[in-house]
Amino acid sequence: MEWNDSFTGKPDELPKTPDKTNPILEYHNMVREKHGAEPLVWDDGIAAHAQIWANSCNLNHGSSDGASYGQNLAYGHRNPVTLEPDPIAAATDWYNEYKVIQASGGDISKGGHFAQMVWKEAKRMGCGINQCSLPNWGGAVGPYIVCEYDPPNIAFPQDYHLHVQVNPSF
Repeated sequence: MEWNDSFTGKPDELPKTPDKTNPILEYHNMVREKHGAEPLVWDDGIAAHAQIWANSCNLNHGSSDGASYGQNLAYGHRNPVTLEPDPIAAATDWYNEYKVIQASGGDISKGGHFAQMVWKEAKRMGCGINQCSLPNWGGAVGPYIVCEYDPPNIAFPQDYHLHVQVNPSF
């Protein structure tokens, strides 16, 4: 699958598989099902908001307008063959935090990205991608992937066990 460098979050510009689906949304929904959470739907407004943050090349969590979305960030994930941005690799890294939680004896502070992906109350998501040059990373240029979720996981980590099923069901 090919991802264009000027990903805007608009449905007609989203990277698509041959059957015209949205792979990052499908990936989220696949892992959400494994963890007892309902599927997310794509939201163009959230995608546009995520794109604004991706365009800022700011690797810190935040919002340019004070909006309250859950947010996962990733930098540098590329397909090793095509060198195109690889949002599924980023989402896989976020998801694999559940293994770190398990290995740490249940330390949920190690799994904020995972928690946001499978947070049971989250209903909508959108993502943006930009190529960023980051001086604190040696000036390397790479893909910056931002996914935002509504509603956010505001009870994390206090009521984590009520909102996230850590152990997947296969």
